[in-house]
Amino acid sequence: MPHNDFITDLLNIQFISSLSHKIVKDNLDIFVETAPQPQSCPCCGNITSFIHDYRIQKIKDIPISNFKTIIHLKKRRYVCKKCQKKFYEIYSIIPKFSKTTTRLKQSVLYHAKNFLPMKLIANMHNLSSSSGFRYFKHLQIPTNPLGKVLSMDEFKGNSGGEKFQVILANPVEKEVVDILKSRNYIYLDNYFKNLKDKEKVQFVVIDMWREYHRLIKKHFKNATIIIDRYHFIRQVDWAIENVRKRVQKKLPDEDRLQFKHSKKLLLKRTATLDEQSMLQRMFSISYDLEQAYQLKKWFYEILKIREKQQAVKEIKNWIKASKESKLKEFKDAIRAFKNWQDEICNGIVLPYSNGYIEGVNNKIKVLKRNSFCIRNFNILRTRIMYMQQKNSLSAS
Repeated sequence: MPHNDFITDLLNIQFISSLSHKIVKDNLDIFVETAPQPQSCPCCGNITSFIHDYRIQKIKDIPISNFKTIIHLKKRRYVCKKCQKKFYEIYSIIPKFSKTTTRLKQSVLYHAKNFLPMKLIANMHNLSSSSGFRYFKHLQIPTNPLGKVLSMDEFKGNSGGEKFQVILANPVEKEVVDILKSRNYIYLDNYFKNLKDKEKVQFVVIDMWREYHRLIKKHFKNATIIIDRYHFIRQVDWAIENVRKRVQKKLPDEDRLQFKHSKKLLLKRTATLDEQSMLQRMFSISYDLEQAYQLKKWFYEILKIREKQQAVKEIKNWIKASKESKLKEFKDAIRAFKNWQDEICNGIVLPYSNGYIEGVNNKIKVLKRNSFCIRNFNILRTRIMYMQQKNSLSAS
């Protein structure tokens, strides 16, 4: 490839007639002039080659070899002899009324796909933080369409004057539907009133918060409500963990240490022969712990059921057995299972959960930590939606 063609492709500037550069410390200045070309008048369409005047425009570009790059482009202003309109020639490298190249904006948005704070991204591109944020303000990321399944969960965003924000997601398609500013009932009620295609939704996955349940019953009347598995499984895990803590407090030091180190063992679904002998030793010390373990083991077997009627029957039997055990640590689990029995059984027999949303939540936590929180909700929403998009948006 000829030398001039390589430079043309590198800078994305056609008809280069003069090119030079200067390096001062960390700055790379590139001086470019192009050969004059006939131009079409934007007013009347007349073709003209008459030059009215020149000006030098400084354009920020992506860094080259870690140098902060500025292109000094000598631009011509043409005049149309037919209508006397004066206009600048158009370059594909830079949008109208801009001082940065299109590829610089695209590079900023590309790096924003990761968890980097905007201040760092801006510094990498020789921009101010406000300029980096401005690119996001101009992005218009619409709400993604609803699907067969809707997942709903909150996260602690501390943005827009609200402590909690809400994620709506499609766990089947693995995409975020929208990020909502608040989990306040009135706010969510107004949002769902204007939401389109609600009839598409057949299943809604939520946690055990009554406000979500009210909203789903009101706006998705034909949808089946599912309690996310994690939220009811942890009720049982918490119960057996609290039994272990209660028992170990009354034990001598040697046994207390063994109980303390057996937390994961008690929560495991299956145990090896060595682990079973260790469990038997613990059960010989505490009958309460053995009862709790058997209830947990029974509950994990219930999770394998795939028929709704059988699941309802087994959950009722499990609640009855938990009451008869008289373990106070299981009271919360019993109450939750009684209050949410139908929705929990749906969570057992149906394959949908909030697993995808929990993954998005983890990414949001990393973004917040790296950015030292994002107070502007619109920017927070745009970054989350943009990070989760399968296809990148282009900058203009």
